[in-house]
Amino acid sequence: MKSKQAGGVVAVLLLILGLAGCYYTPSSAIGSARASLVLAKQLPANVASIVLVVSGPGMKTVAGEYAVGTSSVTLEVPAGVGRTFTLLANTPSVTLKGEATVDLQPGETREVVLNPTLFDSQIIIPDYRNYRLVQISDMAGTGWKAVQFSNLGLGMTGNTQFVPYDVDFDAQGRIYIANRYDGIVRLDSIDDTSAEWFFKGAGAPIGTVAVAVDRATNYLYYSIGSLLYRVVLNRSEPLSP
Repeated sequence: MKSKQAGGVVAVLLLILGLAGCYYTPSSAIGSARASLVLAKQLPANVASIVLVVSGPGMKTVAGEYAVGTSSVTLEVPAGVGRTFTLLANTPSVTLKGEATVDLQPGETREVVLNPTLFDSQIIIPDYRNYRLVQISDMAGTGWKAVQFSNLGLGMTGNTQFVPYDVDFDAQGRIYIANRYDGIVRLDSIDDTSAEWFFKGAGAPIGTVAVAVDRATNYLYYSIGSLLYRVVLNRSEPLSP
């Protein structure tokens, strides 16, 4: 995914849950509180669906799906300890998850900050013998999608220019492909038709056969033969092996 995050805290969903019976309150003396949910960073532009789950002791777990692009959410929930808010945002290839647990006093209004990062992914296969990247949902091949040189929008002119040997994801869910022919290719998702070169051409890691992303420190590692290199994800020059 090309960098589509914005700085600062931005609101994520818009909803007031006022439906009778949505929540179970053991005693009317417990009362309710309001939670205003915001994101630590903006969701990627290719998010296809958003689900919010609210759970905790003594209350009924509630889940709802919300329109992509909704800007804020305020929830009324039973007051109590351990109220957990879980946001799941699905792109065509990955699921991002942001979660926070807070204690809520009756009548309180609390801002809850969520920081969605990579949580799960589809099965992504670097099928270098057939010059393609394949995505499936399970080992039966459900949801088969294949990407070849002509789908990338990178100006490649033949199959042998796209030889994916390895893949990994950054915290935002973008896919990094070790392309043995020439450099490292980055996709927002399997459906991305305007891919980026993370490295290409002169000075690029031609012959790259392995790639790994350290999502905690924002480093990408790649291997050429017996040499291992490290590079910060927001810069283009490799560091020393």
